[in-house]
Amino acid sequence: MEDEKIYFIPGDVVTLRQDLPNKPVMMVVRKKTLTIKGEEKFL
Repeated sequence: MEDEKIYFIPGDVVTLRQDLPNKPVMMVVRKKTLTIKGEEKFL
């Protein structure tokens, strides 16, 4: 099964896919990139 990859840009308005009461409506503000330095270990 392949995961669906979705990319958002600042200014997009998004909601959760799950059917929840009081589902939040969110606005994308900025992109944050995080790089982890060091030895790569995968479980």
